[in-house]
Amino acid sequence: MKKLLILFLLLAACGPARHSPEEEENSGLDASCIAQGMTVVVFSDVQTGVFQTSCTQCHSQSSGNAGGLNLENFANINLSLPRITTAINSGSMPRQPVAPLSNQQLSLFASWKNIGSPETFDDIDFCEE
Repeated sequence: MKKLLILFLLLAACGPARHSPEEEENSGLDASCIAQGMTVVVFSDVQTGVFQTSCTQCHSQSSGNAGGLNLENFANINLSLPRITTAINSGSMPRQPVAPLSNQQLSLFASWKNIGSPETFDDIDFCEE
């Protein structure tokens, strides 16, 4: 459990670097690309690992879209991502009787967000070596 927390904190701290346009131009960095060999998380990973297991019991068509939020597909999730992120980060979701998100689920969600919340691998801009 302790190792997962450390991993999560490292992933969160290693989010995309922020550089000014001048720094990027002078250094050859492209802050919008993902380095080859990095572990990449796409929507299907987060959908099965987080949303389907901990969210869609309440936030789905069949359950009445609690809070006016449907988390069954990428379009709906992408549209509400700031709201979802706030709820997850504050710990206000999921509510009981659903168990809180595990460190692994939090890490998965954070990794996905940190690389721009891609739907598929085709949405990822990998850096050229």
